[in-house]
Amino acid sequence: MIRGLRFVSGGGDPRCNTGTWGTRFRGLAGMIFLAGIVSGIPLRAQESASTDAPVVKKVEPPNWWVGLTPDVMLLLSGKNLRATHVSCNLNDVIVGRTESSGDGDYLFVWLKLGADLRSGTAVCRITTARGETTFELPIAARAQILGRNQGISLDDVIYLIMPDRFANGDPLNDEPAEFPGSHDRSKPRAYHGGDLRGVEQHLDYLKDLGVTTLWLTPVVKNGAAQDYHGYGATDLYAVDPHLGTLADYRELVQAAHKQHMKVLFDVVPNHVGPRHPWATHPPMPDWFHGTPEHHLTASSPLKAPFYGQPDKKEITNDIFESLVDPHTPTQLRRNLTEGWFAGLLPDMNTENPVVVQYLEQNGIWWAESTGLDGYRIDTFPYVSREFWEQWHTALRKIYPRLSTIGEVFHPDPSVTSFYQGGKKRVGRH
Repeated sequence: MIRGLRFVSGGGDPRCNTGTWGTRFRGLAGMIFLAGIVSGIPLRAQESASTDAPVVKKVEPPNWWVGLTPDVMLLLSGKNLRATHVSCNLNDVIVGRTESSGDGDYLFVWLKLGADLRSGTAVCRITTARGETTFELPIAARAQILGRNQGISLDDVIYLIMPDRFANGDPLNDEPAEFPGSHDRSKPRAYHGGDLRGVEQHLDYLKDLGVTTLWLTPVVKNGAAQDYHGYGATDLYAVDPHLGTLADYRELVQAAHKQHMKVLFDVVPNHVGPRHPWATHPPMPDWFHGTPEHHLTASSPLKAPFYGQPDKKEITNDIFESLVDPHTPTQLRRNLTEGWFAGLLPDMNTENPVVVQYLEQNGIWWAESTGLDGYRIDTFPYVSREFWEQWHTALRKIYPRLSTIGEVFHPDPSVTSFYQGGKKRVGRH
């Protein structure tokens, strides 16, 4: 794991927190510090004195790699980020353009990465009308490709594991400090203590069963005590602390590869969890399809009057069949592709090109960070086919052997076959 991110946000200098200046400025060091204030040299303490000073709290993705892509889009979260200028200290890291949210809590920065870029840390300065701050982007050399991102074959035997329900390899992460009361094995929907180390410690057992590929339910950070399953993401760039760390996931993948086993990552581009910070405060007005107050529901039943019938009862139409039928009205398809899953999970607007790039980069980041061998794609039909074409193209340009398996939860082969890879179908979905 690449560490060392530091965000200069004008946190203040403790030497300024005193009412008796004379006691703080003795000797040469004090004279230099005081001279800096008098002569108008910008100091972090001065920046922090203004509540309008820019602050960077998070950078997504948190790091990148040399030669991986010709550019990268960063999403910065914080406050007062209405940038008038952004620049970086490395010659081969060039700011192409920026875009801030209306309230300044988010800033998108598009970076062009030169052909002569070497590993190191890009320090980028944000200038606003009210002040300056910096953020860092570590850029590393890529790991050896051999043995990573292998893909799977028809000969592989896939075993599904929900890590929290499998084995407890590290009791210290059973109840992270930020989730008090979340661990309780007497409650069916609480966390029960299983984690990534527990899976790694049982690889021999799984291999003896004949398993060649592990499919773990999502390991990204979730937000509620009942989200042990992993499908309520609150951070797409972090491992859930109940399960361990990014280093733990990396070690699991490496250990599996040593056993000649593979690992599938469960990815969910369709939606995030209702407790994700975006749910009530998205980076863009059209980041989602709808809002928590006004949105379609993916499982909404259709009203009888739609079919010209008396409004006596609702008809629970099969919404998957509406996607594969080329004669179905567009409105019927929208419920599935734009509706919030279960009426609760914020639906990503995958028609927005910025959302598309964010999700593509997230898939690339996990593959490059960990060496995983493929993706199991959750709620595959709930996202447009145009998005999947773009997403797959971006990943396979870098990882040609990477496998993807889309979830189509339906018993009828005439429906599931519609989603067979490599086949052209009628309609945009």
